[in-house]
Amino acid sequence: MNRYDAKTIGLHIRERRSMMKITQEKLAEEADISSKYVGVLEHGGQTMSAEILFNLAMALKSSPDTLLGYSTDDDFEIKEKGEQPWQY
Repeated sequence: MNRYDAKTIGLHIRERRSMMKITQEKLAEEADISSKYVGVLEHGGQTMSAEILFNLAMALKSSPDTLLGYSTDDDFEIKEKGEQPWQY
């Protein structure tokens, strides 16, 4: 299966959001996108730009790699927003 499959990425986003116990609306606010778009992404209805991927990762205190399925959040210490190891 292609790791960049929109349905798989959407599942990772939904799982992480559920773990954090935040709503689609809160995630949308933090990632600076609409809650409707969060729903579309979580259901695999559309792919996203790199910018949106990074915004979602920051909002979810995760990494883009985790959302894409290449690693888990256990692979590195999760830091506060603005301090991710991949952020320059």
